[in-house]
Amino acid sequence: MATARILCDGCSVTKGKAVASCLVCLASFCETHLEPHQRVKGLRGHILTAPVAGLEDRLCQKHHRLPDLYCRTDKTCICVDCVKTHHKNHSVVPLEIEYESKLAEVPELMERFQSVINARSQQISDIKRSTKRMRVFSGKLLRSRPDLVEVIEDRRKTAEQQAEGFFKELNADIAELEKKREELEHLSHSEDPHRLVLFLSSLPPLLNKDRTKTVVDFSLPDATCVRRCAALLSKEINLQRLKDCAVDVTLDPDTAHCNLIVSPDGKAVMLGATPQNVPDTRRFKYHAVLSKEGFTSGKFYYEVQVKGKTSWAVGVARVSVNRKNAVGLSVRNGCWVMVLDAGQYRAYGSVSSACNLFVTEKPQAVGVFVDHDMGQVSFYDVDANYHIYTFFGQSFGESLHPYLCTQSDRKPLTLTPLRLPN
Repeated sequence: MATARILCDGCSVTKGKAVASCLVCLASFCETHLEPHQRVKGLRGHILTAPVAGLEDRLCQKHHRLPDLYCRTDKTCICVDCVKTHHKNHSVVPLEIEYESKLAEVPELMERFQSVINARSQQISDIKRSTKRMRVFSGKLLRSRPDLVEVIEDRRKTAEQQAEGFFKELNADIAELEKKREELEHLSHSEDPHRLVLFLSSLPPLLNKDRTKTVVDFSLPDATCVRRCAALLSKEINLQRLKDCAVDVTLDPDTAHCNLIVSPDGKAVMLGATPQNVPDTRRFKYHAVLSKEGFTSGKFYYEVQVKGKTSWAVGVARVSVNRKNAVGLSVRNGCWVMVLDAGQYRAYGSVSSACNLFVTEKPQAVGVFVDHDMGQVSFYDVDANYHIYTFFGQSFGESLHPYLCTQSDRKPLTLTPLRLPN
């Protein structure tokens, strides 16, 4: 084992290379400054050894000797006299033997340091992606549940604060791990057995710390969270108050697509087996129908039974809505509807822009509330007493008519009989 270059503590200007260290003086000397130890009677009794760096820190404080042994039981460097006292019957080996053993572990440990650093970096990237996704989902959730803005925003801010705290911890981990990795790299080339053995005997606890159990709660987009939010604010929905604005509407068979059958009382519509031979001057060219009644001001509310149906649209439309193709399902074309299609509930702000809606459970009846003067159209799950979505700040400009659309099944959409206000 080669000897590291130790400089003389006696040289005042240009430091010479030390040839020996004194365990009594706790200093290292070049040939010139070592000469008094060989000549002066009071110094000749001092204990000399090969040059050693940091003598004061390394010396055995009990026996004033350099540790040249290693106790594997207590994971510490000891001197020969320690074996006779506190380390009696322990597993003890020469320090040089332990050094060679530890040195062989260095390549694997370097890989381990890098692996943990990479894992911490990956956690940071994963949390950043989750934070970004949560912001997107919370934005969509707010559009479908603007009534839950306080709960959703508080939840988002809490999650982002958790993420920020975790970022700091992970970055601190990475900084410490990189520092220790550099120290290990240096020690593996320094040929200093004492420091390397002690370093590897007390590896940073951080290297073994399990960070996988430290997670940020990004549960906001989950349906369970939405239900929990809705439960907290269930008192905000008072359907009876909305039903005070109930109106009696009947479907206009003259607007129904030729495949649709409107019941004689105008309260239900279903998909027929074959097209009917009817005039098509005012009819939809797709499977929709308007009510006879239109509303140009104030508030009104109606309900539709959608139980068992797999594809439908319910809402309101301008009397001038495009009846030739399904672009009428968008706000831009004068139609404010809630849609069930392929198992997904949606609201369309434009033909190309759909907002996915979050519902607690599959609605059996949908309530539609319109405040013409405030420019709002809202949808409710009647049985769950649950607000689903609201179009805000709309400009209607003309008469609005209840609008129903049924697509792929032959079960009816039925208007619910409601007690009308006096």
